[in-house]
Amino acid sequence: MIEFFSATISVFVKDSENQELAEKAFLGFFPYDLKKEKLALKKTKFVDLDDEKTTVLELTITKKRHIGPFFTVLIGRIDQKQKSILLKQLESRLDEDLFFYMRFDKDMLIKNNIYEITQGGNCFHIKMLIKIFPKKRDIALNLLRDVITP
Repeated sequence: MIEFFSATISVFVKDSENQELAEKAFLGFFPYDLKKEKLALKKTKFVDLDDEKTTVLELTITKKRHIGPFFTVLIGRIDQKQKSILLKQLESRLDEDLFFYMRFDKDMLIKNNIYEITQGGNCFHIKMLIKIFPKKRDIALNLLRDVITP
């Protein structure tokens, strides 16, 4: 089974977008109550290059009791077609430091509750640091293939 040191989930939400729906979709990544688990959702406000007010929702989890269920539920919500895409792109989604990256289309998730893999753009970002010893990329790729393969 694959393990992780940490997982960070983030999304940019412009003031012109429905903040409440974006936050609800963000919280939907977690199969537990953040408050009960004493996890704080970080909200950072700034003005973007288009002079539009934007909020970044972000949460980093580092405990095994949080990361395991998070990842299990996340992989379970991705349909077979999306898992196939993820497998084809696996090499480019794992860096040399063993950070594994996934991006999900924000509109598809908010409007349709569909976890659709995307390469970029307006999306939910997930960055997970794989925990293995020895720290070898090929071992990490094989572990990821095992948990993603439909």
